[in-house]
Amino acid sequence: MNFFKNKGTLFAIIEAVLAFGIGLYLYRNPELKALGEVVLVLGFLFIFNRVSTLIQVEGIIEKKTEDLKVLGKLKEVLDFSSTCKIELIQEVYNLYISISDPRLNKTKDSMLREVIQKLQALSLNKRTPTLEQPDFYKWLYDEFDSLKKGDFVGAVSMDAELEWDESEEEIRYFEKNINAVARGAIVERVFVKERNKLPEAKSNKYIAAHALGNSYGLDGYFVDLDRFKKSAQTAFQDAGQGFILINRKMVIVDQFSDDGAARGYVSFDPIEIQKYIDTYEKLKSLSGNLKLL
Repeated sequence: MNFFKNKGTLFAIIEAVLAFGIGLYLYRNPELKALGEVVLVLGFLFIFNRVSTLIQVEGIIEKKTEDLKVLGKLKEVLDFSSTCKIELIQEVYNLYISISDPRLNKTKDSMLREVIQKLQALSLNKRTPTLEQPDFYKWLYDEFDSLKKGDFVGAVSMDAELEWDESEEEIRYFEKNINAVARGAIVERVFVKERNKLPEAKSNKYIAAHALGNSYGLDGYFVDLDRFKKSAQTAFQDAGQGFILINRKMVIVDQFSDDGAARGYVSFDPIEIQKYIDTYEKLKSLSGNLKLL
C-alpha cells in the first residue's frame, strides 16, 4: 500500500511533522517543557488515530474495488439497458458484498464466476441449456400464446412416444395450437412416420386433427420415414427428435431424455435456425397432405 498516493495520508504526515515540531520546540523551553510533553503525547495519539483510520478506509476501498472488479465481469455479458432487470443485478451485488467473512471469499467468488460462465455461454451460443419438462412446456405455451395473425409455425414431429398423448401438458399444448390458428396464425406440422403406422395415427385424435380437411385449420403433412432416411440422410440427422420453428426467428428443439425429465432447448442462434429452416423445407418437399382414411 503506497501511503503517498493518498492525499489524506499525506496530510496526516504533515500534521505529524508539525505537531512533533511544535511539541519539541516547547519541550526544549524549560518554562514550557510540561506543555511540550502534553503536545507531543496528544499529537502522537491524534496522528496514530488518524493514520489508523485512513488505513482502515483504504482497506475498505480496496476490498470494494476488488468486489467491483469481479462484479464488473457481469457487465461484459449483460445489457444494462431498459431491458435489463437492474434490481436483479443490485440484489446480486448486495448479497455479494454482504458476505464479509474472508473465509467465504473463495466460495462466493466461485459461485459468481459460475453465474458469469453461464451468462457468457448464453451470450455466445444464443440458446438455453437443456430444459426440464415444466420449463420446456412453459416456453411452448408462452410462444403459442403470443402468436397473432400472419405468424408462422413450422413443426416436425418425429413420432416420439411422449408426443400427442393424453398427458395434461400435451392436451394443453394442442389447445394452444388451435387457439393460435383461430387468431390467424399459420401452423404447419410434418409428421414423419413409417407408412404402416398411419392406421394407428387415425386413432390419435390430436394427430387426426391435422389431417386434410380438418375443422381446426391446422396444416398437416406426412413423410414416409423409410423414404426420408434413404433420400435425405443429412436432413434426417438434422431433424433429430423433432423441432418447432417460430416465425423462422427461433427454434424449439426436442431432446427427450430416457427418464423423461429433459425435453429440449430453445435457440436464437441464426446458424442453427437456418439449419432447421433448411431441414423443414426439405421435409416439406418430400411430404404430402396428411390423409387418414
